[in-house]
Amino acid sequence: ADKRYFQGLPSPAAAAILAGGLWFCVENGYEVENFKYVVLITTIATGLLMVSNFRYSSFKEIDFKNKVPFIVTILAMLAVSFVMAQPQRMLFLLSVAYAASGPIVTLVMRKKRLQSRKS
Repeated sequence: ADKRYFQGLPSPAAAAILAGGLWFCVENGYEVENFKYVVLITTIATGLLMVSNFRYSSFKEIDFKNKVPFIVTILAMLAVSFVMAQPQRMLFLLSVAYAASGPIVTLVMRKKRLQSRKS
């Protein structure tokens, strides 16, 4: 198995989607009761993504031991500041983006393979 990828959505990411969504609703004063069906669908969707064959990056290929370019350091600090400014929103958005990355990357790779076969 390729150590650079997880098969299926990792459970901490699925938990972050559900917890981040709830935290976002509570922090913005939304009634959680109004979102019970959205939460049900989200729970089912994350559960299905966890047992899917979609590949998710494990980020193990990132090497923190060697020198890092200055721009990467600046971007990392900006990312941390965005997360610290709105942690409930960023937790939810980052985890949803990560969950969506698996199916999107799979569809893009499948399209490239089909195009290369036709050529």
